Amino acid sequence: MVLLVLIGGCAPGPVAPAQGPDARSEPARPKTLTIAILQEPSDFYGFAGSAGFGGVRQVPPIALDNLVVQDSRGEPVPQLAAALISLEAGTWRLNPDGSMDTVWNLRPNVKWHDGTPFTSADMMFTLAVHQDPVTGRTVNGRNDLVESASAPDPLTFAIHWSAPYADANLALDLEPLPRHLLEDTFLNQKESFTNSPYLASQFVGQGPYRLVEWQSGSHMSFTRFDEYYQARPPLDRVLSVSWATPTRWSLPSSLAASTYSSPTGLSWTRRSRCNADGKEPGTRSGSI
Repeated sequence: MVLLVLIGGCAPGPVAPAQGPDARSEPARPKTLTIAILQEPSDFYGFAGSAGFGGVRQVPPIALDNLVVQDSRGEPVPQLAAALISLEAGTWRLNPDGSMDTVWNLRPNVKWHDGTPFTSADMMFTLAVHQDPVTGRTVNGRNDLVESASAPDPLTFAIHWSAPYADANLALDLEPLPRHLLEDTFLNQKESFTNSPYLASQFVGQGPYRLVEWQSGSHMSFTRFDEYYQARPPLDRVLSVSWATPTRWSLPSSLAASTYSSPTGLSWTRRSRCNADGKEPGTRSGSI
């Protein structure tokens, strides 16, 4: 069950400022979205098994983009990928011997939140982690069918499959991992890899908002990532509040001000719209 608590709402349209030499413009109110979930995430990837319960799955997309996402109709949409793989483009090929090849072309100019470029080397590392018997994590994908992979250049990620796989275009279980931060732990301290702070409290993603604070048992705070590769994210910050019991239904006063409600089917990169009466279209609260 996901509990979505909406605090505040879209403010009514601003009153026209006074004209004349003494007119003073008020600073824009920071736009903050606050969401409440019933269970605190263990990390951003679900290595500890909390990927899909108590609203946990709502958190990673705030700060982490994937090769592909699914829209409200369940259709795949390219995100970090420049385009979907397809038979027509030659990036999804079925071979006479029964094997299969897919070639992902990545968007240029994508950066991790610490400024490091996101490249196909990160995807090669991600696949290695998921295929490793110690660190591997399989939820929906079929990485067991992957025979080999290559990164012929920084923006190309190619996979050779031992057999056809109908959902290869969804890039399941390939949530990008930052190689530059996690490779040393993977190579030298593999048993402790899933406990790395870079998967949780010191997480570095490449999504529209970056993690700035994780107070365990209370909240996670995100701020806009100004170097995001797509359109400028519309919110100033996002707060994820973890409430395990009703007695914890309270926000620190420093976080409760200037919050905006969440529209149904919110896209983290789509600007919210308000009706003429100042209310957000499609807002709702309660259990979903």
